[in-house]
Order: sequence, then C-alpha cells, then structure tokens
Amino acid sequence: MAASVFPVPLSGIQETKLTTTGDTLYASAANTAARLGVGSTNQALGVTGGVPAWQASSKSTLTTTGDTMYASAANTPARLGIGSTGQVLTVASGLPSWSTLSSGGMTLITTTTWDNTVGTYTYSSLGSYKHILITGQNAGHNQAAAQSRWNLRFNGDTSSIYGMSIMQMNGTSFSGTSAPNATDRMTLSEPAGSMISADNADVKLKGGEFQIFIPDYASSDFKSVYWSGGSGQDGTRCMSVGTGRYSSTSAITSITLLMQTGLFKLGTIKVYGVS
Repeated sequence: MAASVFPVPLSGIQETKLTTTGDTLYASAANTAARLGVGSTNQALGVTGGVPAWQASSKSTLTTTGDTMYASAANTPARLGIGSTGQVLTVASGLPSWSTLSSGGMTLITTTTWDNTVGTYTYSSLGSYKHILITGQNAGHNQAAAQSRWNLRFNGDTSSIYGMSIMQMNGTSFSGTSAPNATDRMTLSEPAGSMISADNADVKLKGGEFQIFIPDYASSDFKSVYWSGGSGQDGTRCMSVGTGRYSSTSAITSITLLMQTGLFKLGTIKVYGVS
C-alpha cells in the first residue's frame, strides 16, 4: 500500500508573501518576511530607514533631452530642464537655474551699405535696449576732402539743443572745435580730421572706420554721445574723437546720419542694441 504524502508547512519563507510579479522578499525584522513591490521603470534599489526601498535614479530623474541632475537636498536628486538658447547656468536661492544675461549682450539691429545715392540715412525701430552702438567700416563720401563734414541728428529734431566738442588730427597737426548750442545737428568730424574718406581716396585702403556710442538712449534725462574714428583721406592720417549732448528729455527713437554736403559713397554701417 502506497504511503500518503502530506505537505510540510514551511517554517521560514512564505510563498503567500509574493503576491505580484516583480515582488522582492526581505526581512522587515528578525525572522519576519516582508514584501517590497516592484518599483517604477528606471528606479534603483536603495535603503530607507534600514530597509530596502525603490528610489529615483539618474535615468528616472532625467526625463527630457538636455536635462541636468542636481541635489535639491542631501541625497535627493532633482531635475533641471534645459534652458533657452543664449541662457547661462547660474544660482538662485542656493539651487542651479538658467538665466538670461541682463547686461553686456549685443544684438545687431540693422546693417546698411552706403551706396553713393543719398546724403542722409535714418535708423529707427531701435528696440528696447540700454544703449545703442553704431559702427562703420570702409566709409566714404563723394565730395572733396574740404567738404567732409558729417553730422548726427536725433528724432528729426532741428532745434538748437545739440552740443559737441571734437578733438582732431590731420597728419601731425592737432585742432579742436566745440559748439554748446548747435542748431539742427551734432557735427561728428570736421574736414581737418574726417572719420570718413573723401571721394579721391581709395576707400578700401583709406576708408573711414568709426564707432558712435549712445548710452541710455531711452531715458528721460539729457542724452550723451561719444564717438571716435579715423580715415586715410588724401593719403593723410585723419583721426577724430568727440563727445556730444542732446538736451532733450524725450527718448531717442530715430538716429540720422547726414552729410553737410554731398552723398555717402560707400561703407558698411551696423547698428547694435546693447543690453
């Protein structure tokens, strides 16, 4: 007669503890089996309070292309999403964050090629910046050197509220000129030290280079202007530096460069907004 087989009770691990696919069995105390349910995708097994626990891992924290992982607290990984183009990584309230530069950046507003057809160029749509910078390369005009005076005007304003002081060099000769209350325009350079080259000069070799800086152009105070530049007009080294004042509390919304006589011949002029 065959012997009967009876199941032997388990004194240790209980199969009934494992109720779900992926469960892990661990000791929650001595001789005490406990169940740890499976974690989420990309989590890692760690320890919390002396027992196993599923925790965030680098893979589960970084969910999007460009993410950066950092500690939001001790032993606590956190995700910082990618910033916008041109932003820089900085610190805010003790944590990393993306930030837009608040000063020092330059944005090209417009580029103009002088083309020997007009004696006046006006630049408007200046945007919202702190300062304006205008640069010129290989600049020339179509008149003789004696007519190389050129000027600056703001907002189409032709009243007597422009002031300027200019220091110039022509070869080895130095001269200066000033006007505290000029009408209609602010003179940038006189023939004795023109920043743009005359018609009979090879502008590719002797063309004028200049820069004009207008700080706080949108303020409600009087505006200051600073400029410098030089050319090889008539084969002579010409240089000019100057400061000016526009005695108006109105924001500058347009900037006009104009010849006293004749036309702008050629040159590449760029207007930048400075943040």
